[in-house]
Amino acid sequence: MRKLRVLYTFYRSFTAIGFLITLSCLSIVYLNGINTFVYVFWLKIITSGIIILFINSYKRKEFYYYSNLGFSKSKLWLITLGFDIFVFMVLLIIIQYYS
Repeated sequence: MRKLRVLYTFYRSFTAIGFLITLSCLSIVYLNGINTFVYVFWLKIITSGIIILFINSYKRKEFYYYSNLGFSKSKLWLITLGFDIFVFMVLLIIIQYYS
């Protein structure tokens, strides 16, 4: 439970922008159809990379806190971005099912 709280604390630092990007990508797919999936997927990946660069430079000193709790920088990013992409794919499937 403690590890989930630490991951949530890290994920909370970019949740708003990640969710905004996810919603915009989903709206593009909803309006233009599933044939835009490839472009939207790469848009999501590229913007996630930009988020990584920004957070790495902006919160550089906070990574010591997470390191002391047993999370390396790569482990934090792998888990949180994996969750973000998972939520994106689930919402995409839901949109395609109901449209």
